[in-house]
Order: sequence, then C-alpha cells, then structure tokens
Amino acid sequence: MKVIVQSKSPDPIYKVTVYEHANYGGRSQSLPVGRYNLSQLTIGNDIISSVKIPAGLIVTAYEHIDFKGKAKVFTEDSSYVGNDFNDKISSIVVELAVRIYEHANYQGGCQTLPLGSYNMKQLTIGNDKLSSVKIPSGLVVTLFEHIDFGGRMKTFIEDTPYVGNDFNDITSGIMVSVAGAEITDKALKFGDKISLKSIHNKYMSAETNGKLKANTDAARSWEKFEIVRSGNTKSNIYVTFGDTISLRSCHGKYVVAESDGKANANRDKIGSWERFTLYRSGNTQNANFFCIGDVISLKSCHNKFVVAESNNVVNANRDKIGSWETWTVSAASTDVKQLTANNIESAVCGADACGTAACSAAACGAAACGTAACGAAASGGTACAANVGGAAACGVAVYGIIVCGVAACAADACGAAACAGDVCGGQACGAAASGGAACGGAACGAAACGGAACGGNACSVASCGGDACGGYAGGIAACPADACGANVCGINACPADACAADACAIDIIPIIPGI
Repeated sequence: MKVIVQSKSPDPIYKVTVYEHANYGGRSQSLPVGRYNLSQLTIGNDIISSVKIPAGLIVTAYEHIDFKGKAKVFTEDSSYVGNDFNDKISSIVVELAVRIYEHANYQGGCQTLPLGSYNMKQLTIGNDKLSSVKIPSGLVVTLFEHIDFGGRMKTFIEDTPYVGNDFNDITSGIMVSVAGAEITDKALKFGDKISLKSIHNKYMSAETNGKLKANTDAARSWEKFEIVRSGNTKSNIYVTFGDTISLRSCHGKYVVAESDGKANANRDKIGSWERFTLYRSGNTQNANFFCIGDVISLKSCHNKFVVAESNNVVNANRDKIGSWETWTVSAASTDVKQLTANNIESAVCGADACGTAACSAAACGAAACGTAACGAAASGGTACAANVGGAAACGVAVYGIIVCGVAACAADACGAAACAGDVCGGQACGAAASGGAACGGAACGAAACGGAACGGNACSVASCGGDACGGYAGGIAACPADACGANVCGINACPADACAADACAIDIIPIIPGI
C-alpha cells in the first residue's frame, strides 16, 4: 500500500512539464504545484504548445500575465494545447486535484476536481455513479450521500479502487480539502513497544504465568507491550486517541479484560476482550496523536477502565477515570521505529502489527493479515468514515480548510489536560476553553460532560447550543450531542468519546518532520 505523507511543501513528484512545441518537442520547463507568472516561466512568453500532466494535478493556463485574460483548464497530457491557446500562454496555475471514476478500479467516465465543494450538478460523471477515486498526497476527499452535502458521508485520504458497498453509486456531493498536522517525533506507531507506569510509580508487568501486575520500578522486557491495531483506527500508521488497540507482551500474549473485572496477559489471539479504547486522561503531547510521555487510560469492551490497585494488582473493573486509572507512557528509543521516506511504507502493518480485523487488504496485503483481518470494512483507507467520527464529524464546516485536523477538539478547545473521564472531565471545558457561555465552569466541571453527565442543567441548550457549538467550539462537530443532551449540539457529530478521542477523528495526511 502506498502510505500518503505530506511534506512541508508539495511532493516534488507532482510536476507538470510544459513544452515549446507540439508533441512535447523543443525546450521544456517543469512546474510543481504553485502559481507561475511570466517572470517564473523561464521557457518564455507566448511559447507553450504542449503539456504533460501526471495524475493528481490540474493546470489552468492564462492568456495574459497576472493570471488574467482567457483561461483554459487541462487535466491530462495534451500534445497540443489547441489553436485557441497555442503560443498564447503568459501565466499558469498548477494545483493538486483528485480524479473520481464512474466504475471500480478507476474505470469508466472520470472527472478531475481541484480544491472545492461540488454539488450534484457539478458532477459531470453523473449523480450516484462514483465508484473509485484517486487522491494525491495532500488532499482529502469527503463523499456525501445527498445533494447539498447532506446524508451520510465517508472520507478518503488515498487512492481507493472501490469506495465500498456502503457508498458505491450513491454520491451526490463531494468536498476536496487540504489536510495536514505536524507530528512530533514522540508520536507512537502501531508496532512500537511501550511501558505504562501507574500513579503509584510502578510499571505494568506481564508475568510468565500470565498474571498482570504493576509492581516493578524499572521498564525491562516484561514491562514492554507492543501496540497492535485491533479495530477502528484513524490512521494506518500512527496511534490516535479513540483508537481500538491491543497490547502484546514480550511473551507473545495479549492483555485481556476478563468478565469478572480481572486483567491478565495470557491470550494467544485477539478477541473482543483483548481490545481496548485509548483515552486521554491527563497531560498529552498532542491533541490527536498518542505520544511518549502522555497520560492515558484504557477502556475495555466491558466499558471498564484498567486500574493499578494499591496492592500492585492490575484490574479492569472501574466505571470512571480517577488517578489510579491513569498510566504514563514511556518507550525506549530502540523500541520506537523512526519513519523515513524509505521505510514508511513497510511500517504500516506487517504480520506482527495487525490484529484481527484491524487492516484492510489494501493496508496490509494478503501476507500481512489473515482472511478475517483484511475484510473490506476493516479499518482501511477510510480514515474518518461516518462510522468512525460521527455522521457530520469531518465536514469541511469543521474548521474550514482543515477538514478534521488538530483543531477539531484540540487542547485549546478542551484544556491541556482535557477530555478525561468519558468526555470532558478534569479541566476539560473551562470558561475560556469553549468561549463565552459554551461549557462554562458550572456546565463542565470535574464530573461534567461525561456520556450521561450533561443532560438537564449541566449542558442545556443555553450552555452548549448556539454559539457554544458553533465557531468558538469547533464548528458543527465540536460539542457531541451525547455530551450535551439530545440534539443540543446539532447533529451528534462527535460521538460521546469525541473529546477523549480528541478530534472527531483525524482524516489528515501527516506532516512528518524530516521527510
């Protein structure tokens, strides 16, 4: 699978080439994404006769300097620009663009779309006909079921030969957006090994007999756990809050939450009891990405949090997050893979990094995941599909151009130690956090904004409606309906864990420093 990575400037492979003569003859000039006035066209003025355009780009040629006069759009190689524009081009704009296709595997009629919103009338391939899409590095595509960007939605961040049975031939609106977020070098990836230290300053340890304890002073081999994808995740590479993960010990056994509330590390395979949801529950390095040094909590499929008891026993039997249910993350440099341009593709999964149902075929490849792990619906290319972040969680209305990036439920929206508890506990929603009357002190105190904690007077229409769920709070998706009472925050855009998951998901293309 090609892993999309956005660098700080557009990827240099995305370049068009303009030529002096027809059929790509004569002098030439390569043009990456950008705007080129006459002074930047070293090939010369009124001299271009042909152009080569790789997939992922669109070219607008202008008759005069300063992008004025007649304009003509080119979406594919043109051996001759036409009598109307031959030797008449004085400025050019090169943009990233997606290509949508009528049939699966990029077949049938197609249309090229640069940044923007496209309603049904603008989809020349036709209404309810889209089946596949090609997406260059740096763009995010959101498909909408109905006109005027209504109904269900699904988001894609990479080439997708089939949009899925749930969205095949039902698209009536499309948004093409830019996305990006800086990823610290402390961000953790699937396959990395971490250690977890309790509030009692003891490390979680997997004994050889399968017992799970928090009783050691140093992080050695028994105190290291591999992070494994085992359910819905928002990135194929990086671990983000709200992800479903599993932890594998150095003995090759998975951590399990038993039905009686005990926790062990004695399972050979991943089932539902071996899956945990990752929560922010204290200071974190990033609002979205799971990092070394973060304070986190783990919630089991039984809706219980993992706890370090005072007698060093590890259980999974707590209903709420308190200090004993928090864990500080550490990792040795040798246990964290550093991504580079050369190894990023292989870092996605690998046979050891993919748990059951974790990766789609496109994400891991047949050899990486078993049959059950690579189903079409298994957490693949749709980084923020409707079932991940809520029906409207990732619309372009949420923070404008950054579709669902770091700003969606970021630290400044919920506080640095934000989004503990079920949704917005701790210091999550102070008066300054959401602006004005939005989730003020009385509305979102220590116990407030949990799944059922904001009904009644806590987060009424006055405190979470109107402006509270509007611009200040992050647009449509900022206040989850479940957190503020039925229908208070509009569209139930973010699920109840959205503050814990921080973000209404992350359909972003990471900017990885140094790549």
